[in-house]
Amino acid sequence: MLPVDAFEDVDEYNDNLFTSGLDLNLDPKGSIDADGNSFNTNADGHIVLNQSNAGRNRTIIVLNIFEENPRYCDIQENLVANGGFEYPIAPENSWDIYDNGTPGLGWNVEWRSDIAGAPEVAKLELHNGVNGWTSYEGNQHSELDTDYGNPAGGAASVRISQDISTIPGQYYELSYAFSPRPGTYEGENILKVFINGDHKDTQSTGAYAGINTSWTTYTIGFTATSSVTTIAFEDAGFPNSTGTFLDDVRVVCADEPIDEEPGDNNPTNGDGNQDTPPQQTSGGSSSSSGSRSGGSVLGASTEGDVLGACVPFTEYHKKGDVGGEVARIQEFLNEEVNAGLTVNGVYDEATAKAVGAFQEKYSEQILNPWFPFFKKKATYRWYKTTKMMANEIIDCPESEVYLEDPKIMYKVQWTPEVKQN
Repeated sequence: MLPVDAFEDVDEYNDNLFTSGLDLNLDPKGSIDADGNSFNTNADGHIVLNQSNAGRNRTIIVLNIFEENPRYCDIQENLVANGGFEYPIAPENSWDIYDNGTPGLGWNVEWRSDIAGAPEVAKLELHNGVNGWTSYEGNQHSELDTDYGNPAGGAASVRISQDISTIPGQYYELSYAFSPRPGTYEGENILKVFINGDHKDTQSTGAYAGINTSWTTYTIGFTATSSVTTIAFEDAGFPNSTGTFLDDVRVVCADEPIDEEPGDNNPTNGDGNQDTPPQQTSGGSSSSSGSRSGGSVLGASTEGDVLGACVPFTEYHKKGDVGGEVARIQEFLNEEVNAGLTVNGVYDEATAKAVGAFQEKYSEQILNPWFPFFKKKATYRWYKTTKMMANEIIDCPESEVYLEDPKIMYKVQWTPEVKQN
């Protein structure tokens, strides 16, 4: 290895560099060096320098470039900036308005098109414990039927939007929490949702709102068509400065749902891929579609099974799911990683952490197969390789499955020596 101060001349690589003889049909120019002489090799395939290069030091530079997979998508990452509207921090037990472009706000704010008389710069109103009203998450939420000023000023509904970096062809879930403003009517609380300018959803109260916030969460699935996806929310109610609360906006990459019959917890598409059932959320909770009741402990047989036959795990689950095989997963984790979970059939935070501990314990079998297509870290989801490893442990080995991004067939590799340890 020698330092190089300068290059006298550089011949770029071409296919003829390692061939014997000149082939003008392949490369009429690249096969001739700067001196007009053809590159050549000897019978062993070694490069033969021509006379013009004799006695000169030559350097062959090989650049081996590893480019991180541009299709990487972290399922734990919320792609929305300030989706909980925690910044800027509004006065405690009060509210304030913030100009479009305020540092930390994260949202583009504009007046609704039919608002007249509003100041040039649109403003977003944030609440921090106003009248004791609770946010869905954190300390703050937004009110999209905002004010011109504080404490006095005209009323004007706003539309907020944000450009999200996405991977073309990747499936995502946009989720958000909506509540009517307490003490107001339906016409004052209408929320419209847009993705890339297309109207995707509308929420309203349907009745007189109560004395405190009443949050409901909603999820919209979409497949990205470009590297940037724009999400937007608009107050479509009467613009009188009272109405339409929004909180906990999230965009995460997810497993694309497929059509399935009710009760089908092991959906399989045409190429053998198995996917997570679509998430259904309401009132801050979620559940897997087609969940089953009951379940067996580890590999024990249950009523209706052949005595002594193993009962494999068949479902995929993630945080927020209720029912299905969640209780059985909790029992398994209590035994396998001493999780100490309450067996309640709810895939809660503690269950997710226990799944992460299980994944890290068997990272070679569970996490390594996804690398470098995904980061080699716990996902906290009960998904393909996690489920397969659990079935290996309870002596219900599975056949191969496809891993989405690599498009390769995978089978758990677990030698008897590893199993014994």
